[in-house]
Amino acid sequence: MTHQYVFRTIILGSAKTGKSSFCKSYAEGYSCVQKEATIGVDFVAKKHQLDDGTIIKVNMWDTAGQEAFRAIIQSYYRDICGALLFFDITDRNSFEKVDFWLKDLRHFNTCKHDHVVILVGNKSDLKERRAITHHEALSYAKENQLLYVESSCYDVDNIETIMHHFYTSIFAHYCNHENCKGVKTNDENDNTRVFSSLRDSITTHKKYRNCC
Repeated sequence: MTHQYVFRTIILGSAKTGKSSFCKSYAEGYSCVQKEATIGVDFVAKKHQLDDGTIIKVNMWDTAGQEAFRAIIQSYYRDICGALLFFDITDRNSFEKVDFWLKDLRHFNTCKHDHVVILVGNKSDLKERRAITHHEALSYAKENQLLYVESSCYDVDNIETIMHHFYTSIFAHYCNHENCKGVKTNDENDNTRVFSSLRDSITTHKKYRNCC
């Protein structure tokens, strides 16, 4: 299945909000609960078919939620076409941190236009422990021009639906902003070089992560 476009996207939010579990469940196609914290940034690539038959390749950067990695993560905001911004519906602190991540994302955006951002209220399987109402999260999303969805890593079909909506929205947005740095056509794709450079920075950081 040959792809026509490459989308560079990012997943961000506070630690323990289930970002990696969501990312891995989408990539693998079955429920995956990731218990180990992400160190720096992880990378997932997957092809996805849109409704009109367009094939895209998704390069998805899964970022650590600890503020200690903030300086590293900021470099990944620059050339993206969309972002998933996570909070845990059972953890009010993670919701209150959403504004922190959103401001960083928009500040370090190097395109002259905004990107598609979906606010994800994760761990929807734990509704009995809910600390943030659906209405509160939806209101925040509307005020900040975000889309809002809720998810659980145990519901892979819903994850697939979310991602399909995410990429469809990005593609529609791209048609109006064809200079978006986060989208490459297959014939101009230089992602091998970009990935190699970023991968080296991740490796270096992991090597010295216990320093200081």
